[in-house]
Amino acid sequence: MNAPSLATIGPDARLSLCNVARSLGVSPKSVARWARVGVSGVGLPTIKVGGRVYVLKADLDVFLAETNRSPSDRKTSAPVVPLKGRRIAEAEAACDRAGI
Repeated sequence: MNAPSLATIGPDARLSLCNVARSLGVSPKSVARWARVGVSGVGLPTIKVGGRVYVLKADLDVFLAETNRSPSDRKTSAPVVPLKGRRIAEAEAACDRAGI
């Protein structure tokens, strides 16, 4: 399936990260993190137009639907491990390997 070309993506079909954040009542940094690492195994797709990052409204709708599903209904089976918890687990494993 071909991705839509920039010529077919009008300003009404895309939202800036700040507009997404404003409409959802969250920080723009949160939206950027969703795009970078995802939420519960679901990533927020973005596009770049003229050096700016946008989210297509259709992609935002899919992202919100996927993140609001119960974990058993999601397409991915990736375990959900908070970043802080992952770092603690990695540090504990390193200590165990070192015999500390």
